Amino acid sequence: MSSLFNLIRETSSSFFDLKLSLPRKRVGLSELNRQLVHLLGVLSVPACYLLGPSIVAGGALAVALFMTLLTTVENAPRVVEDLLRDLGGEEGLRDRPYCSAVIFFAVVGGGFFLLPPSLASVVVIVLTVGDSFSTLIGLGWGKSKLPGVEGKTWAGSFGGFFASLLAISLFSLFVSVPLLPGFLAAFAGITAEALTGRGDDNLPIAVASLLAAGPFWLF
Repeated sequence: MSSLFNLIRETSSSFFDLKLSLPRKRVGLSELNRQLVHLLGVLSVPACYLLGPSIVAGGALAVALFMTLLTTVENAPRVVEDLLRDLGGEEGLRDRPYCSAVIFFAVVGGGFFLLPPSLASVVVIVLTVGDSFSTLIGLGWGKSKLPGVEGKTWAGSFGGFFASLLAISLFSLFVSVPLLPGFLAAFAGITAEALTGRGDDNLPIAVASLLAAGPFWLF
């Protein structure tokens, strides 16, 4: 499994080194690793229907707890530090150790534990696909900055929105999900992503997507 992950990561790294050499800002390897792990979180959606939402929820919550415990270990081995850095981003080296990664897994686990599987899947798709593509496209090709928001671009926001919408549309081919709530979830989630700082957007994205799409499951 580790060799497969390394192959995927090296292939993705080579692809983005090639594709992002022209834009004025390159995506660093550390950020690319983090976004790859973040994007792979979308695999929890098919896993929910293959294994059951309780198993996926329990696994994600266990990872969140495990990461929280790891951050309390003094003089952790280098492999542990590298793992947490890939999952949590560079902010883990500063004030809030790997907080964004813990929140990410807690949100995924809580979503599949508390919500109907189809609604939780829509929220997770926006959180994983939308957020990752927004970051990668914004860093690679973004030039026009969003007004009043540091580090966010129009290209990243549009890219994240359309990537979310495409992923939800593909999901709706297998599970009955109306496209209107999917559209609203993608729009609300990416808007929340655009208005919050990098590393702090996992919870706002999930909450915004849930509030936008949730009423369609209630009525």
